[in-house]
Amino acid sequence: MRMISIRLYVLALSAFIAVPMLLFLVLLFIQLQINERRSLESRVSRQAAAIAAAAEPVLLDMLSSVRLLATSPDLEDGSLAAFHARAKRGLADSGAYLIALDVIGKQLLNTRIPFGIPAGVTSDMASFDEAIKSNKPVVSGVFFGKTGGKWVFNIVQPLPDNPETNARALIITRNAEDLADGLQEQDLPPSWQSAIFDKSGKLLASHNPDILVPGTTAAELKGIRFGTTQKFEYGNFGSPDALAGHAEISPSGWQAVVWGSASAAQSPILKNWRTVVFGGVALLSLSILLGYFATERLRRAVTSIARMAVEVGKGNLVRPPSFHIREFDVIAKALSTASSQRNEAESSIRFAMRELAHRTKNLMTVVLSMIRQGARSSTSVEEMRGTLEDRIYSLSRSIDLLTSKEKTGVSLRELAEQQLSGFTSGGKSISISGEDVLLKPDAVQYLGMAFHELATNAMKHGALSRHGGKVFVTWLIVPAEDGSKNIHLIWKEIGGPPATPPTRNGFGTKVIKNHMAAVTMGKVTLSYKDRGFSWSLQAPLAAFTEITEDQETGSLDHLGDGVDLNLDQSLSNKSHA
Repeated sequence: MRMISIRLYVLALSAFIAVPMLLFLVLLFIQLQINERRSLESRVSRQAAAIAAAAEPVLLDMLSSVRLLATSPDLEDGSLAAFHARAKRGLADSGAYLIALDVIGKQLLNTRIPFGIPAGVTSDMASFDEAIKSNKPVVSGVFFGKTGGKWVFNIVQPLPDNPETNARALIITRNAEDLADGLQEQDLPPSWQSAIFDKSGKLLASHNPDILVPGTTAAELKGIRFGTTQKFEYGNFGSPDALAGHAEISPSGWQAVVWGSASAAQSPILKNWRTVVFGGVALLSLSILLGYFATERLRRAVTSIARMAVEVGKGNLVRPPSFHIREFDVIAKALSTASSQRNEAESSIRFAMRELAHRTKNLMTVVLSMIRQGARSSTSVEEMRGTLEDRIYSLSRSIDLLTSKEKTGVSLRELAEQQLSGFTSGGKSISISGEDVLLKPDAVQYLGMAFHELATNAMKHGALSRHGGKVFVTWLIVPAEDGSKNIHLIWKEIGGPPATPPTRNGFGTKVIKNHMAAVTMGKVTLSYKDRGFSWSLQAPLAAFTEITEDQETGSLDHLGDGVDLNLDQSLSNKSHA
């Protein structure tokens, strides 16, 4: 007995199962297509009848209206102005308009326009002549109305001779687009069309007015034609598998037509079945090929992933190749994501190190300036130590706030509350108000220092040195002359001793005055009055919220002593620069 490999055995078993299943699916697909076409033929006929049923009441209502208006006493008495007004009221909100014609077809009145305005001869003389000749109402075809400037259709009602008015016929007219409502309600397959045609084969209204406009002739559609007996016929509409349904609209002789490609209508369900059939074929092919190529695919996939892992280990970015095996695809994408995250993390670390070096340099400069200024102004080591500790603690509170709000940013209100929270006790209070503003990191540092120095001064010499003393911190955002925005920050003290100017300018005065004016490019005002001390800063809002290259690299450096260790001179140079 001949031995066969497991590969050949599996392939033969797969074919034995798959081939009968595929044949069954093919037969089922053919039968389904036949049944679907029969159902579609019935559907288009029903939809055409539904369109006709929707249009017939419109015509019958117009016919009833024009017959009723023909018996109006105002018309019989020759009162055309009164008749115009009565007809306009009666037809209001109906979409219809009334026209009266004399024996030569000239318009005596038209409710589209005010009574008395001259109007020309009707644009539909053919229907007028037919109605006069037959002495019966006539439904016109579609034509372009000069008065309304739109495609319209008429029902012409002949009148007996009336020497009082010379009126020989009444016309009730409507815009052809009004018939589109019944067409829009139809649930048509994609790319199918529906329309209403008059007796001469001109289109009145369509399901898709952007493509099929009123006045289009049936011949232009390359599929519809009307014989000499006005019998509807259709060709292939440009498609070999076209289907069409039609229904006559009485009493006009118009035709409601629905047409389109049978394959387009059957496309969704046939597409699903094609997917099933082709999927079965693909499955069979895959079953055959899998036995030959599965091992090679696995080997190539593992090798490719191993190469990706080596590149990730080297710190290189890798792109995931396309695998046909889900698990390998997931691993490849995970390795690609890991390489991107590693690269981003390394970039973030390098950026953080540069930022840390920059911030550290600024902080060291500020602390060094605090030490030197404290050494110059302090009378004892203890005084210097206490002052230096308070200022460093204030600076650390700003840094803590920046760290905790790294993602959301630090607001002006949060900074003020953080720096001033330790100065309210014993009946002393600080009120903070103003539109909240998110600050850039440098602004948090120099505003935090300013708030600390202002509060320290108020605690030693101002409102916070007494029970019942109050401090009001407020700010406003106001428009500037150049169209930008300014911030007006105010510190006002009440309930303390009379304010007197300091005898010498220490570190605190330089921070709240020279330093704040320099770093914000603003104007600082200090007021010493009997009712208390006040401080205000007017500066561009961009100095607090927008980081520029110059501000980022040197906004705090001038707090240091520089070459000559002269803080006042460095601030002066900064503000004039």
